[in-house]
Amino acid sequence: EALEKLRAYHYAEPVVNHILALRDIGKTIGVLETEIDSDSRIRTTYNIAGTDTGRLSSRLSDFGTGTNLQNIAPRLRRIFVADPGFKFANIDLSQADARGVGAIIFNLFGDPTYLAACESGDLHTTVCRLAWQELDWSGDARATADQIAYRGMSYRDLAKRLGHGTNYLGTPRTMARHTKTQEDLIRDFQHRYFGAFPYIREWHQHVRNTLLTDGYITTLLGRKRWFFGRRNDDTTVRAAVAYEPQSITADLIDRGLLSLWRNNLCPVLLQVHDSVLVQYPEDQEDSILPKIIACIEQPFTVRDRKVIVPAEAQVGWNWAYARPDNPDGLKKYSGHDARRRTSIPKTSILDRRFL
Repeated sequence: EALEKLRAYHYAEPVVNHILALRDIGKTIGVLETEIDSDSRIRTTYNIAGTDTGRLSSRLSDFGTGTNLQNIAPRLRRIFVADPGFKFANIDLSQADARGVGAIIFNLFGDPTYLAACESGDLHTTVCRLAWQELDWSGDARATADQIAYRGMSYRDLAKRLGHGTNYLGTPRTMARHTKTQEDLIRDFQHRYFGAFPYIREWHQHVRNTLLTDGYITTLLGRKRWFFGRRNDDTTVRAAVAYEPQSITADLIDRGLLSLWRNNLCPVLLQVHDSVLVQYPEDQEDSILPKIIACIEQPFTVRDRKVIVPAEAQVGWNWAYARPDNPDGLKKYSGHDARRRTSIPKTSILDRRFL
């Protein structure tokens, strides 16, 4: 934060940019120097009680190698590659936290507006239009929202933060610091946002009242958490508001992970908050991927209405996104991937025995 403030000064800007670049390089070197196991694998250890919401946390493996694989920067994921004859699939829950908010509001007040906004299309682009009305929205709205706004982040990326931040009682001042946007813009945005989805404020008040009377929150999926801070303190209230949507997402992805393991469809490699990374025989892609996706999608019922957080698959031979300089990267699966692998890794003797 201090460095970001100093960047506003003309003479300090190049020095601050240099420091930020060195920090990024230092983090990159740290990941690349991570110790791996003798079979050329990198492993992690999950803590099932690592968070209050039910999300798994991770750290280095029990053998002292590896690292927290949930926080690998996207541009570094290219070094993680699938076994010969296999392919990665990253299965991601689409707009899971937002759909959780919509389901909560529908359950409490019977209002389907926010849930319908999630289910009818791209919620984050809709939020982007509420925030940056001055952009040219006459053409492809998604392309407009995907324009770069700040340090590699698009307007849509920032809108996602604005939407989640507003849902979780973020103030204009705090959100301006995190999204590098002006407080006045966020204040105007929140006015329009609450106008479009008025029951979000009703939900916030319901959480406040529940904390004062009960001291705990029970989610739609039955997870209960007590809050031991001051019940009328803003910090406690914000934690309680964020708890249920985040917990719903965590429980859905964990249920999907369990279903995938029970069905024994493919090797499960990683769970990263609201996504699962697997590898599967690439010659079985079109038959096995729909089954994998079906396992990850775990429906639940709210007021006799079935709610499904849809899962989307991205497939490729390494864990980074596909780009012109990374043709083997992850690309959205839409029924068939006609690409062929361009780089096949060397395998160990042990691998060759199994493969």
